[in-house]
Amino acid sequence: MKKIFFAWLLSLSWLINTAQTQTAMNEYEKQWQQVQENINKGLPESALKTVNAIYEKAKKEANAAQLTKAIIYQLQLTDYKEENAFAQNLKRLENEATTAQFPVKPLLHSMLAELYWRYYENNRWKFNQRTQTTDFKNEDIETWTLAKLVEVTANHYQLSLANPEKAKTTPVSVYELIINRGTPNGRKFRPTLYDFLAHRAVDFFMNEENSLPKPVYSFKLDNAAYLSDDEAFTKLTLTSKDTASFHLQALEVLQQIMAFHQKDQDLTALADADLKRLTFVK
Repeated sequence: MKKIFFAWLLSLSWLINTAQTQTAMNEYEKQWQQVQENINKGLPESALKTVNAIYEKAKKEANAAQLTKAIIYQLQLTDYKEENAFAQNLKRLENEATTAQFPVKPLLHSMLAELYWRYYENNRWKFNQRTQTTDFKNEDIETWTLAKLVEVTANHYQLSLANPEKAKTTPVSVYELIINRGTPNGRKFRPTLYDFLAHRAVDFFMNEENSLPKPVYSFKLDNAAYLSDDEAFTKLTLTSKDTASFHLQALEVLQQIMAFHQKDQDLTALADADLKRLTFVK
């Protein structure tokens, strides 16, 4: 799987290309220009040296966007020269997520979750033919069952939401350098880091394809109260014996998003989350 890892990174739904802005060139921009020039010349090791310097500088200065961008490029440039780069880079990214501080940590967990799920989507046929493997190795994703992959993916999305109060007070613009705005008014839909991360988690939990064999008491979207107005819905107590249900978790996170925005002066983010909820449960 050499050289496909970074291609998957670039296909992440939120990642833009890392071209420089039109602002006056600062030290970071000069370094990134040097990185790109070395990549264009086919000199990945020279580019990596500069990226490593950016990484250390950004870490020292607690520059979340530059640090995350540097991590992504470290993975890219390692991908050029290593066999089994996908597995090695996943391990590196896991280590970064474990040791990173807010606000880098939650974004890396969300990024890992999407990468794991992209791995499934690109190897769906293997998982459809596989049950519990006798040669299972926790460190080797190629031996995992679908149940294991879903568990790890869901766990990373949950970890991305582990510090909601800080994320709610952090504008998503902290990652302006690397997160796609989407539309001119995109920031109104996802004004905070919490919104960005929570919607990504909800999208996974709503996905029918990630469902595992369900218990006889499985959670069902069959309660008319799930279609109530936004104030009633956010006050609704969601209960089920199937506490592991992803659909239940999707509704719980949607409740939290909507409650967070009910008193906003601009109700764009609330309306967007409410529409997602109504579309999901209809």
